[in-house]
Amino acid sequence: MLSSHSIPIQSEEERAVYNCDFLPNCVSDDMVRKAEGRLKKFAPYDEKLYVSRHPDVAANALKPTEHLIRYGCFEGRKETFSRARVADFLSKIQSPADDFSLVAPKVLSADSASTSIRRLAEELPAVGIFAHSQGSRLLKEFAHELFAAFENTGVKCSLLTEESPITECPAIPIFVAPHEFFIIGKGPDWIRDDILRRSIIFNVEQIQTEWFLRGMPFILMAKGVIDLSFQSAFLLKQCGIPSMHLTLASQPGESCLLPEDARHPFLLPLPPAAREPGDIFASLSERCIDVSFFSTSSPRRESFLAENAPLFSQYQTFLYYRRDELRGAVQDTRAEQSLNRLSRHISRHSKIALNVHRDDNKYFEWHRIVRLAMDSNALVISEPCLPHPLFRAGTHYIEETSEGMGDRIRWVLETSEGMQEAERIRSNAFTLLQTQFEMRNSSLQLVQFLAQLNAQKPDGGV
Repeated sequence: MLSSHSIPIQSEEERAVYNCDFLPNCVSDDMVRKAEGRLKKFAPYDEKLYVSRHPDVAANALKPTEHLIRYGCFEGRKETFSRARVADFLSKIQSPADDFSLVAPKVLSADSASTSIRRLAEELPAVGIFAHSQGSRLLKEFAHELFAAFENTGVKCSLLTEESPITECPAIPIFVAPHEFFIIGKGPDWIRDDILRRSIIFNVEQIQTEWFLRGMPFILMAKGVIDLSFQSAFLLKQCGIPSMHLTLASQPGESCLLPEDARHPFLLPLPPAAREPGDIFASLSERCIDVSFFSTSSPRRESFLAENAPLFSQYQTFLYYRRDELRGAVQDTRAEQSLNRLSRHISRHSKIALNVHRDDNKYFEWHRIVRLAMDSNALVISEPCLPHPLFRAGTHYIEETSEGMGDRIRWVLETSEGMQEAERIRSNAFTLLQTQFEMRNSSLQLVQFLAQLNAQKPDGGV
C-alpha cells in the first residue's frame, strides 16, 4: 500500500497545532465501516472528485471512503466536497421539516416547559460537555451556553476538557467542535470506540470548510449531532445520523466591558459616546456608530469591502476584518476574550450590523446575525441566506444583495422611511429573541433529543 502521506498536505503551522494526522489504530474496523456507510449517503460527498484531485488515493489499496476517514480528513485534504455540489444541496432544503429533532419545539408556558423538562430529565444519566482547554474562545462560549441550558433541569451536567479523566467520562458526552477537541494536544487520547459510540457532537462549522472536514470522522461515528444550522442537521440526518438543529438562548445583557478593556486599541478611536456602556433599548437614531461588520477573511468579503470603501468612509463605520493565517484553533488568550466583549459593546452602539457570506454558500450565520447583532438590538442587513426555521427576511432582518447593500444602507441612514422600517424590523427580531429564545426552550430541545437517543439500543434500534 502506498503511504497516505506521499503528498504533503499540512503546513508546518498546522502540524504545530494538530496532534493527530490519521485515525488511531485503536478505532475498530466496525466503527470505520459505520462511518463509511454514512459517508456514502452524505449528499455533498463527491468520491470522483476526491479521487481525481488526489492521485495517491487512486493508487492506494484502501477504498476512497476509508482513506478519507482514516487519513484524508486529518490531513485537511481539500476538494472533498464540490463547492457547487454543496451549494446545490443546501439550496434544495427550503423549509424546515415537521420534526422536533430538527426544529425548535413550540413555545410552551413556563409551567408546561418545566414539567416536560423534569419528566424527561428523570430518564437521563449524567451529561458531560467537553471543550478543548486550548481551543477557541467562541467555541468555549458555546460549551458554557450548552451547560447553562442544562442548569435547573434536573440533569447532572458538568463542564469538562481533554484533561479530564477518561475513565470518569459521563454516560452522555457532548463534544463541542470535534475538529479542535480530538486532534489538539491530548485530544487524540479520546479517540476510542467506547467514547465515540456514545458521543454527541456539537457542530458549528459549515460543511464546505476545512474545519468541518477535520471533524467529519467523529461526526460520522457519533451517536447523534447537534448543529446550529438547520440545513446541516437535515443533511446529516439524511445520511443516518440522528441530528437536531439547536436554537441557543438569547443573551441580550452580556456585553459589559472590563476595566482592562479601556485601553484596548479598538476602543480608543471610537467616538466618545461609543466608549460608554451602550443602552440596548436606545433608538437607532441615538446610536453613534452607523455601520459595523465583524468577519474573518475571505476573497469574497475582501472584494466587498474594497468596492464599498468610499461608502463606508461617509459614515461612522467600524470594520473588524481578521486574517486567520493559521487554519485551525484560535488560542483562548486574554486578547481573544477582550475582543469578544468589545464586539458586543460595539454592536450595542451600532445602527446597522452587516452580514456578508464568506463564499457562495449562503448559510444563516447565526453568531454574527443573532448573537452579535440581534442580541444587541441592532438592525441586520444581510446578503440572502438559506431559510431559517424562525428568522424571516423582511420581518427580522433586511435582505439585500452585496451589489445593492450600499443603496440599502443609505436608505436606512438618510431617509425617514428607511429608519422607520429599520426600527420595525429590529424590534421584531428582539421580540422574537425574548419569546422563542428563552432558556427553557433550549433546555427542552436538548433534553428531548437526548432522551430520544438514550432510548436507543446499542445497535440503533428502539
